[in-house]
Amino acid sequence: MRILVTAATRPELNAVSGRWREDSEKRHTIDLLITGLGSVATAYGLTKTLSRNGYDLILNIGIAGSFSDEYPIGTVVAVAQDCFADLGVYEENVFKTAFDMKLLSPNTKPFTGGWLSCPYLEKYTAFSNLPNVKATTVNTVTGSKERAKELKALFSPDIEGMEGAAFFYVCLCENIPFLQLRSISNMAGVRDKAKWDIALALENLGKTLEGLPNL
Repeated sequence: MRILVTAATRPELNAVSGRWREDSEKRHTIDLLITGLGSVATAYGLTKTLSRNGYDLILNIGIAGSFSDEYPIGTVVAVAQDCFADLGVYEENVFKTAFDMKLLSPNTKPFTGGWLSCPYLEKYTAFSNLPNVKATTVNTVTGSKERAKELKALFSPDIEGMEGAAFFYVCLCENIPFLQLRSISNMAGVRDKAKWDIALALENLGKTLEGLPNL
């Protein structure tokens, strides 16, 4: 199987390094791609790579913020649904999505009910033990209790990232199997970096990716 592993940054992508990667490459051809931060860089980098190479599976990996105590720091999750949480209009201090404004149909490909969904979670059993979550993708990371409350009311998300929805969008449009795995580094809301643990998040992400040879 030919597999592409993508991440926004080098530290996140380094989670796939190590001895186990040698075992993976005995069974699979694995390419690595650093897309850069955010949706635009992810969409561009991934699309450019796909214009040159074909893959049987694409993984997007990285860290994320959690909205729920059910997914504390260090938890690794698989994203079942994602969305562009800031694509829309603020009208009279109320945020309305592009679907609310009828700028887009909620079932316009690749959306289903206004969400981007991964249909491959059951296929790849190496990661079947991971919690399946809903994510929001934003250009501006949540930094206040008020914004976190707004997002939870609008989308009922479990986690927040900056690239996932763009990754889903490209893969769904290109009909390529994909998975998004995220490790929780902080709680979404007030940005108290003293409570973050990026090192633990990356360590646990690396341990989870030890299942890659068994795909």
